[in-house]
Amino acid sequence: MAENHSRQADSRAAELTRLFDNAPMGLFFSGRDGTIKRANTEALRMLGLENTDVVGKKVEDFIRRSSKREEEVAINGERNSSAFHAEGRRKNGEPLPIACIAFPLTPSGKMLGTYTVFQDVSLQAANEKRIGSIIRELNRTVAALKKSWEQTVLVLAGISEVRDPYTSGHQRRVARLAAAIACELGMDRKKVRQVELAAMIHDIGKIEIPSEILSKPGRLSDIEYRLVQTHPAAGHRILQTIEVPWALAEIIHQHHERMDGSGYPRGLPGSEILMEARIIAVADTVEAMSSHRPYRAGKGIEAALDEVSSQKGRGFDPDVAEACLRLFREKAFRFDEAPGKIA
Repeated sequence: MAENHSRQADSRAAELTRLFDNAPMGLFFSGRDGTIKRANTEALRMLGLENTDVVGKKVEDFIRRSSKREEEVAINGERNSSAFHAEGRRKNGEPLPIACIAFPLTPSGKMLGTYTVFQDVSLQAANEKRIGSIIRELNRTVAALKKSWEQTVLVLAGISEVRDPYTSGHQRRVARLAAAIACELGMDRKKVRQVELAAMIHDIGKIEIPSEILSKPGRLSDIEYRLVQTHPAAGHRILQTIEVPWALAEIIHQHHERMDGSGYPRGLPGSEILMEARIIAVADTVEAMSSHRPYRAGKGIEAALDEVSSQKGRGFDPDVAEACLRLFREKAFRFDEAPGKIA
């Protein structure tokens, strides 16, 4: 029996080593003393280094935070990880813009070391700069022609569609359901439209996530999932540059928060979550669970509604959950109805 357990432990250790070495993003593991114990292949390739260049050195020797600002990431309600932008230092001296997540390894509450996960965001940085340029030009055009700020949001929705048609279709369907829920809750037409527009671009932060992770078949690894969890903060950062008379950026930041504080990226309690974000959270879950994707089959609308019902008052706002259930079960709401403005 002991020998069998030993073989199983060795097999698990070998699998973890393989995952670490072959991960598609850079990985450093540093011990409690802060020095790097291991670096994976992608980290060395990205920085143009050899293993002997990094082992025994500090993470700060190769990754320098570009600012003091960082985003606290709550995983399963625990505020123990941080996401931040930094500048990597290549061996030849060239700077490399990177996005990082640092999180401690604490099995059984004992601190063993820290993982630093990072990826090259030079392309994403260029995209953000391009989007910023587009937004500035749009703002000038809107001011000159006295057009609605809605056009800025619609253009961003178009950018999402070009980048990932599946994400775009998801956002349009979520927007339709979110607007219907807002109507069911008795919100005025202006507020309903704001909910609809926010939902149309709620996943825009995914432009910073590698497409191979977004479309990966099967279950994501813990590290990959942590990267995906950074998209609300990325969306918030992008949308802060848009001047609109409502809290668009903050709604996007909160759309994965949950009433019981188990959401991300900040683990906010329900009292701090905007109603618009609570509505999008429910609509997002229903559409994502019920729809097919290239990498997995949909679970169907009934499974999605069962999830909403089971999470009513826990993860989801009870009034929002009830409104959603009424739409499908009493008012025959369907995603495949003719598209158009709800309000």
